[in-house]
Amino acid sequence: MKDFELLESAPDAMLIANGDGRVVFANRQAEHLFGYARHELLSQSVDTLVPLRVRAAHRRHRQTYMTAARTRSMGAAFDLFACRKDGTEIPVEISLSPLDSKDGPLVVAAVRDISDRKRAEQALRDSESRYASLVRGATYGIYRTTLDGRFLDVNPALVSMLGYSHEADLLDLNAAEMYVDAGDRVRLIERYRTSHIVPPIEAQWKRRDGRPIVVRLSGRILRNEVGGPNAFEMIAEDVTDRRIAEERLRTAEKLEAVARLTAGVAHNFNNLLAVLVGSLELIRAQITPESPVHHDLVNALDAARKASVVVKNMLEFGKEAEGSPVPLDLNQALEALAPLLNSWGMENISVVVQTTAPLPKVLIDPTQLEAIVVSLLVNARDAMPNGGTFTIASSLDPTGDRVRLTATDTGAGIDEAVLPRIFDPFFTTRELGQGVGLGLSAVHGLVKRSGGTITVQSQRNRGTVFTIDWPAV
Repeated sequence: MKDFELLESAPDAMLIANGDGRVVFANRQAEHLFGYARHELLSQSVDTLVPLRVRAAHRRHRQTYMTAARTRSMGAAFDLFACRKDGTEIPVEISLSPLDSKDGPLVVAAVRDISDRKRAEQALRDSESRYASLVRGATYGIYRTTLDGRFLDVNPALVSMLGYSHEADLLDLNAAEMYVDAGDRVRLIERYRTSHIVPPIEAQWKRRDGRPIVVRLSGRILRNEVGGPNAFEMIAEDVTDRRIAEERLRTAEKLEAVARLTAGVAHNFNNLLAVLVGSLELIRAQITPESPVHHDLVNALDAARKASVVVKNMLEFGKEAEGSPVPLDLNQALEALAPLLNSWGMENISVVVQTTAPLPKVLIDPTQLEAIVVSLLVNARDAMPNGGTFTIASSLDPTGDRVRLTATDTGAGIDEAVLPRIFDPFFTTRELGQGVGLGLSAVHGLVKRSGGTITVQSQRNRGTVFTIDWPAV
């Protein structure tokens, strides 16, 4: 048909059908799309060009359309498919236009193959699905917020990290509420306002229960059409445990260095003390109690013996005495130590030993256990100059897997600000000249070497409780 020669160059498949639905024109693109030769398409019903499963419905729609033909597009609201000669189906979009002719009403159909578009859309959906799965399944917290702190999206890991139950709980918050200091977020925004990425930085956040955590943040800044920042996409990793472990490592390294120095000093000092004590003992053996120097000599011997205790603590802190650990019944050991503990006490201090039987054994050197208990008693005695009660007790910890030793006094207690340093070497709360600050450091070292842990709780004027847990043998 010469009237339709212009349609030959159309990029889409072009079909013209009469009122009965018979094809009266098909261009080259129609041959390519449907897989028919042109002469096979001519006079064929357009119904055969749709999949068999929808032909009946297509026939009804076609007949309805012919009663009020108008220009319309098809395939926007639902998927349309064309059927090729070999039976394969391809997704299409169709535009219909009525056309009057001397032979009666005609319909021009422009059929476009949208297979590539469908594949691209499916690939995009698959990519978005994988991205959503990656975000939701990530072990790190991932979130998106506006500049003013409104949450746009959060993943389950972030919800769990902050101690919430549902994503909705977090979406109702402002991001500034997560910071221990809300000003930190303001400073972060100002610092990176002109950047495209936020490099790894650390911030102090708080969980729902108020417990502070250290988080490592990194991400990027999303910008609007004019280049201004309008949102943050961030990854948050809880590094609290890592920072605690690093701090413990640094503390251990410092203790190790101080321990080596202490051990060297203690060796030399111990040799001098041995000569001093021996000489004083010889002198005392040669004089009578009535001698005018007897009292001073006794005081000198007492001071030398106290110095020996300090040296012993220094050697223990310096890890010179590794000991010989054996399976030990803590109850029996404490009962055996009771007379010694009472001899170390004062007249106005009551020493109470409480045991809980039966208990599994712990692996520790008996001499080191004695040093631990005596050092705790000496520490308690110094905290109770006006008298009080020192209680040493054995029990199982709540898990039942560890044996617990608690040492409780009714003394002056320890300030909260001081507690974190209580086991530091050479740290003491006593007045100058009253102590060198190695007793509790030595206790800490002995407990650690025997596989245990030690913690302290105290309140000013309410006493102190030291808790030691050892693995049960």
